[in-house]
Amino acid sequence: MLRDFTSITELPNDPAIYVLIAGSGNRQFAAYVGISRHLRTRARQHFISRDSSVTVVTAPIRLNPDSISELRWWEAIEFSTTSVLEAAEQIAFGVFDPSLRSRGSHSAESKSRLSDTQFRERVEKLLDGPPGGVVRFPTLSDTRNELAALKEEIQDLRRQVD
Repeated sequence: MLRDFTSITELPNDPAIYVLIAGSGNRQFAAYVGISRHLRTRARQHFISRDSSVTVVTAPIRLNPDSISELRWWEAIEFSTTSVLEAAEQIAFGVFDPSLRSRGSHSAESKSRLSDTQFRERVEKLLDGPPGGVVRFPTLSDTRNELAALKEEIQDLRRQVD
């Protein structure tokens, strides 16, 4: 069941594969795929403290959190095992083809899991389905559209009063 959140503080702090989506409407794309043992903590690093490895200015290629319109994530009980989460991330790279991938190294155990056909199928099925949750971030374009709609409503109200 998809959970729709309005704030990072509401996120679960569980292990997850997550995708940061940039753009809007038909122009959405996976900007970044990552994993975290603590989703809420990781989201705070990206969006609030902005000190994650992919958002710092010193990174050769960095993610601009202001360009992200959605955070989507998938959870599974088996993600509590680090090697499973790392292997699932590799599969997620193939499913979402993000512009930027996490730079973490993976254990030999996680690499060996990738040869397990049943594991790959389970993770691909999970990622092909709806995310466990989503947080939508208003873009500048969204804000501009909302302001234009408000201005129009105000003008309509003024006409009704006059």
